[in-house]
Amino acid sequence: MLRTGLTLALLVALAACGTPDNYMYGGVPAAGSVPAGSLSSVSTSLFGERDTPKGRQRVVILSDAPDLCAKLTANPHFFSAPSTPFVAALFFTPAAKIGNFGVGDAAQASIAVSGGSGAASAVYPAAAGYVYVTEAEPHAGAQAQGTFSSVVLTSPTDPTMLLGQIDGAFVAEFCGAVSALP
Repeated sequence: MLRTGLTLALLVALAACGTPDNYMYGGVPAAGSVPAGSLSSVSTSLFGERDTPKGRQRVVILSDAPDLCAKLTANPHFFSAPSTPFVAALFFTPAAKIGNFGVGDAAQASIAVSGGSGAASAVYPAAAGYVYVTEAEPHAGAQAQGTFSSVVLTSPTDPTMLLGQIDGAFVAEFCGAVSALP
């Protein structure tokens, strides 16, 4: 009886922990001097919108870099000229629309990895998968919520070479600095 009660208490405690709001499973392996592209812990989850030659686009970013919005405010080229090591999952969907977006169709996705200032880095584009956005209002204090699944990552130099897959979820905070990303 005591053993059953202890087991039940442990199961209830584990169920109460649940899944975090921001998580990613999977990634890409290390390649030479470029670190592995996986996020065992998401420090920052943010979103914003930016104008591109093809129209306005929503950008959702999950990263292990703390205070990423401040870093992007100080350096909009943070992903191409980073000052610190990072791993970031980036998702691009049409602005002002919610729903399910196919990667390679209406959405884009990638993993960016850098060893920091002057170190090796790489961007692994996605060839397939889905990004689902349930909420996203681009203003201070707002959040974007959604999931991503079966996002297949390819080699930065050979799009036919499949290197990994990611799945996960986000509840991202609005960051106005995203609008200045190149």
